[in-house]
Amino acid sequence: MKGDAFKYMSNLGYTFGFEYVRKGYAFVYKDMFRVTVTQIFKFESPHDISTLSLLDPTNTWLVEVSSISIIQEAVAKTVEEINSFKTLFTGIVDLGYVDHLYLLNKVTYRS
Repeated sequence: MKGDAFKYMSNLGYTFGFEYVRKGYAFVYKDMFRVTVTQIFKFESPHDISTLSLLDPTNTWLVEVSSISIIQEAVAKTVEEINSFKTLFTGIVDLGYVDHLYLLNKVTYRS
């Protein structure tokens, strides 16, 4: 695809929702989890990557632990491993559970 992707999506009827960049690191733990340690940046000028600034000026890092796709029978073991991982970082990182519904990106369409 060549051209302006933002104009293309606008012509299809989509509206621009948000724009941010995550910069950081990704690790694999015990071949079971993906661990990302990132900071979130916002654009001072739309679509201009050179104008990035930290979204949270307190220099906070986001730590995300997610499991790979697993079969139903492995859910209990995976939960056990996540809890074990969580205890490794007690006092350093505050890990909590997030409902997957909060993480869904919703793209609005206008007719």
